[in-house]
Amino acid sequence: MNNEPTTKDILEAINTFSTHVDKRFDGVDERLDKVEGRLDKVEGRLDKVDGRLDKVDGRLDKVDGRLDKVESTMVTKEYLDEKLSDLRGDLVVLTRKEDNKLKKLVEILNDKNILTAEDKTKIFQMEPFAEQR
Repeated sequence: MNNEPTTKDILEAINTFSTHVDKRFDGVDERLDKVEGRLDKVEGRLDKVDGRLDKVDGRLDKVDGRLDKVESTMVTKEYLDEKLSDLRGDLVVLTRKEDNKLKKLVEILNDKNILTAEDKTKIFQMEPFAEQR
């Protein structure tokens, strides 16, 4: 007998090898199917996240619009300082007018001898516009 393989031996070896390769490919196919299933789940989650991000973008757009409105209507420190200064000046003028009325009243009361000269001096030395006599 000859130790050389016969055609039948070669075909059996090829058949055994192809069966082994088929099993390995089937295993790879199963693993790829599982990976594909996982990727489908991940894709679904990403779609949900994408939807949420769209909602967040919409809310941020609304906030931006409201912030723009606030910024456009908001007064500046310089404006407030100017207005407070104007108000202070107006209050000083009004207080000065009231002080003048009070002084005139004190003069009248002093002329009618209802207030003494000492009372008149004490009143005139009172704040906010004290006189030094």
